Amino acid sequence: MNIELLEELLAAESAWRKKEIADLILISEGNDNPPVILKSILLQLYAHWEGLIKRSAKLYLRYIKERNHKFHEVELNFKALVVKNIIAECIKNQNSLHLANEMNIIQKLELENLKYAVGINVDNDQDNSIIDTESNLTPEVLRKILNVIGLTYRQEYEAKSSYLDKNFLHRRHTIAHGSKIENDESFCLDIVTILNLRKLVFSILDIIIDEILEYAINGFYLVDNKDKLEQYLQQQKSRIQAVFSEL
Repeated sequence: MNIELLEELLAAESAWRKKEIADLILISEGNDNPPVILKSILLQLYAHWEGLIKRSAKLYLRYIKERNHKFHEVELNFKALVVKNIIAECIKNQNSLHLANEMNIIQKLELENLKYAVGINVDNDQDNSIIDTESNLTPEVLRKILNVIGLTYRQEYEAKSSYLDKNFLHRRHTIAHGSKIENDESFCLDIVTILNLRKLVFSILDIIIDEILEYAINGFYLVDNKDKLEQYLQQQKSRIQAVFSEL
């Protein structure tokens, strides 16, 4: 996978999801926004929130894997993924009475030509071995995923975490579990709320996808580019603040 293909795949993933939500909103507005459609939009918005994060992160990990970098060249989070994979192989035979697996780990980590290689199945949505949304992509789970792929969890995301928990994730959880909400005055769901949530959710997703591309293009996942990464993060700070000032 080259950078052009990565960009194409990420753009396509985002586009069809945005279109699907836009189509549902048009249907809702054309029918005076019935509650049943608003609930469906909220559920689908969550599905794309979780799906796009998982898919984008996996594509990024696959891109890095195909660069064939050596273990010592990549940042600490990627080294940790390699070690996790090696240890997982060892655990499969944890009842063994000898130390062959443990010694194999040490030998692999001591090899100077050890490659960064992590098995990642982009097309298997049920594979949670590396990117695990825990079927409930809260701000805290998002933080963990960004940490796995080496991206920064922004202060702006944290500032919106309570809003997302209350107005997005809690409502999604309630609807998904079949609770009747039509007569619950504390559960207000209208088209304005839906539109605001869509804007916030896709703003965060757009920023993360843009950053994945920048990290891939500039090799910010490599130890040698740490200083360049710091410069980029500073430059990006004001842009993200501007985006969130409109939300």
